[in-house]
Amino acid sequence: MSSNPLSRFFSGALSSAASSSASAGTSSSTLATSLYMLGSLCFQYSPLIAPVLIWIKDAPHGRFAPKVGSSWTVHGNYGWLVMEIVSPLTFLASLLSSGPLASRTGNALGSWAPKWGNFAALPLPNRILAACFVLHYLHRAVISPLTSPTRSRMHISVPISAIGFNLINGFLMGSWIGGHSPPLLSAAEAVKAAVQANASSGSARAASSLWGRKAATGTAAAHPAAALQSLQLGPGLIPTSALQHPLFWLGLAGWAIGFAGNIYHDEILANLRRKPRRSEQKQQQTNGASKEVARKDDKDDIKSRYKVPHGALFELVSFPNYLCEWFEWASFAFSALYFLPLWSTAAASTSSSPLKIITTLLQTPPFLFLLAEVSAMLPRAYKGHLWYRDTFGDELPRGRKAVIPFVF
Repeated sequence: MSSNPLSRFFSGALSSAASSSASAGTSSSTLATSLYMLGSLCFQYSPLIAPVLIWIKDAPHGRFAPKVGSSWTVHGNYGWLVMEIVSPLTFLASLLSSGPLASRTGNALGSWAPKWGNFAALPLPNRILAACFVLHYLHRAVISPLTSPTRSRMHISVPISAIGFNLINGFLMGSWIGGHSPPLLSAAEAVKAAVQANASSGSARAASSLWGRKAATGTAAAHPAAALQSLQLGPGLIPTSALQHPLFWLGLAGWAIGFAGNIYHDEILANLRRKPRRSEQKQQQTNGASKEVARKDDKDDIKSRYKVPHGALFELVSFPNYLCEWFEWASFAFSALYFLPLWSTAAASTSSSPLKIITTLLQTPPFLFLLAEVSAMLPRAYKGHLWYRDTFGDELPRGRKAVIPFVF
């Protein structure tokens, strides 16, 4: 049979097809990994770039929106929906594109064929965090723009730049929570050092025995060798034992508080833009100042379109919605990162240092997202606070800060 030319032809064709398929898979994996690294670099350098750009030029939306009649603008609500919906859609596509520990087959970021079964294969803590992420953006991208009053028109550059940001964020977070991010190099070095330290101290055998007993309980990743394997196969996967620790739930509670606080303060702002009730319109007419007349007389008057918000944390800062959102994602990052195996072995490594810990954090999407968000929103909050002060003067409470109570 082997000498049959037809057999040799089909055998060669099958081998060639298999080789081409493997080559295509490797090429796809290499491209995905390159995109992941590029996105991480963008977020890592955002604190150096975003504040400078925002300080030089205000993002043209909201109170800094272009004047009425300006070209290249889009509807505020619809533009917001389009640019924000990108994040959850990209997140889900990335999360479901491969099952956890996909690098076992050599694909650092797995296959590009989303499957719902991949979600069920994730550890429960990861599924909970994924649900939190989607819930946040379900409100931010869909509920909020469809139910809030009409926003000011925004320049087309705002949704375009936001789409780029959300593509990066959704891709990185989906890959991380989905357990198929590339290995963390700095963390792997620390874990290797911890393994060597245990071996040199003569405790490796006892630790290995302990790890074997923990394997059945889902806490085996506490051992350095298991942590190294976890870092290589799925650095974002959280041990199921985290569900038994109150700190995991404390982080989720912080996320929920920040999420609710963000919505609550956004609603205060939205109420300032909503049309007056009929009773209020009647009172205005009684005073000889109907809404339509006021709108014509004060068309270019900023105070006719904006007011000083009051209530809740607005008594302390001008942008409590920003503060609540930072607290929300800081709590999310805590739950997503604190229980990872890399931290359980950091103390055992003699080479660990604050610099290496920061280096490791800068490789994790939950921390990078928080860093990129704060670096972009902090200067806007400060300039917005100055705008409130210049526009309303004494109407702004004297002790009110920009975004951090009593501090900044």
